Amino acid sequence: MRLIKRSVPAWAMIITLIACASLAIGAVMYTRMVSNVATIKAAWGITLWRMSPDYLTPVEVINSIAWGELNPGELLSTNYLFGTCLKLKNDGNVQVYVAWALDGTLPSGVTLTAQYCASGSDFSPLPQNNFGIISIPPGEFSGSPLANPGRVEWILSTSPETPPGSFSFNIILKGADSSTG
Repeated sequence: MRLIKRSVPAWAMIITLIACASLAIGAVMYTRMVSNVATIKAAWGITLWRMSPDYLTPVEVINSIAWGELNPGELLSTNYLFGTCLKLKNDGNVQVYVAWALDGTLPSGVTLTAQYCASGSDFSPLPQNNFGIISIPPGEFSGSPLANPGRVEWILSTSPETPPGSFSFNIILKGADSSTG
């Protein structure tokens, strides 16, 4: 009987086999993929506030506006009605672009317009459904809370030919996460 001599000692072959088996087991154990899904919650909310006469302190949330009686050819502004300015507040946790819209029908000869103070004390028209003008960071008021900027004003006006009668309408404040709505 003839013995076959190996070129690799038995102990080296056993260690090599164990190392290869460990590598295969290790590759299976450490290549497991666990998929994950998460959602960042966005909270939305816009409120309209009456500010103190010095524009420093929010006084109350405005939920309705009582315009009272108007004469034909007269106009009233929210600044006049409340004796101070109104500002918008972003109650959410994301940057919001704000627009407004009229809900309802105004009688013949009655118009509702809005204006916004972007800087200093100069007001600019604030067209309906325009998301590109007012942008408010999370938890903050429109403009600087310490100055004129950020004020919003609505103006209800009647023509001399406006017929008498009562009417109602809503101002809708809309928010979007981009300036294009």
